[in-house]
Amino acid sequence: MEEVFAVVERRVRAEVDGITAARQRGETIWPVIDYADIGAGAVPDEALSLLRRRGCLVVRGHFDRGQALG
Repeated sequence: MEEVFAVVERRVRAEVDGITAARQRGETIWPVIDYADIGAGAVPDEALSLLRRRGCLVVRGHFDRGQALG
């Protein structure tokens, strides 16, 4: 049990360190994907990979600005 926990802990630590480094470089933490790309099935593989790792994304262009603010 302790060995399994240690492996999981190392993986989580590595991901947190990667996120921290990305923030320090000014990179976005969650992938930003255009709604049109989703509809066209043209989401870049890199964005899909990041989505799988982070479990969250920002979708741009789905609602116009006024509707989103409302």
